[in-house]
Amino acid sequence: MSTTKEKITVMTAYEEGKKIECKSRDCNWAEWILPQEPAWNWAECDYRIKEEPKYRPYKDIDELFNDWAEKTHSIPANMEQLVRPLIWVESKVTGIERLITTYDRHAELVKIAKRCISLEYLFNNYTFLDESPCGKKE
Repeated sequence: MSTTKEKITVMTAYEEGKKIECKSRDCNWAEWILPQEPAWNWAECDYRIKEEPKYRPYKDIDELFNDWAEKTHSIPANMEQLVRPLIWVESKVTGIERLITTYDRHAELVKIAKRCISLEYLFNNYTFLDESPCGKKE
């Protein structure tokens, strides 16, 4: 990081709540770390905005099931046809937690609180309870 403009960009991102990573310049093998509060020692450290993973809506119910099983290790491989996951989600707007109660593979819809919604609507308006997006990590 060499220019004042680049430094300002990183510091502004920090003020906006984005996560900042840093690493020592004198160690080629040093890993990027995530300090609680950066010291802004530009002479000895490099700083960067932590890159956030990108997500997209699930393409179908099977992808949702597979991703959930991978994430939670909740569905044994030999039970996939017999077991459906209990997936709780939280509204981004109200913060209300809801259980997905129905999965429609033909229309690629899920039902939350008596309302059928698309996987794209799920992605845009809900998160899982761990605050991760209701979508596939790319």
